[in-house]
Amino acid sequence: MSEENKLNSKQKSKFRGAITYLLSSFLLILLFFSVFRIFFFFTNGIVEVSVKSFYLGIIEGFFLGIYFDAFIVCSILALPVIVLPVLAVFNIFNKTVVKLTNIYVIICSFFAFAVTVANIPYYQYFDKHIE
Repeated sequence: MSEENKLNSKQKSKFRGAITYLLSSFLLILLFFSVFRIFFFFTNGIVEVSVKSFYLGIIEGFFLGIYFDAFIVCSILALPVIVLPVLAVFNIFNKTVVKLTNIYVIICSFFAFAVTVANIPYYQYFDKHIE
């Protein structure tokens, strides 16, 4: 295998690694948001309405919630989505970049989760979401 092919293969591998990292981060953060959404649902009681509208309302609410959560997660991952593939193409994607990206994602996710967790007792008390 020539030197150029080895370098090209290494770049492709790093690029795939960057995309895999971003996708797994997206799914993991979305999973955490979904757990909080389910917890929010069970802690804030169930309103008595007809069975059909009740279940349709729950399903619609969860889909709307997943859409909103996906938007928040995409906002958190916007910078890494731009930076990581570029670094991988230029063969700069290494452990230091991954560690810095992890720190960024953890800090941003922490603040987003904090608002989500704070929304649970806030909604119980004020009967509206944090704005």
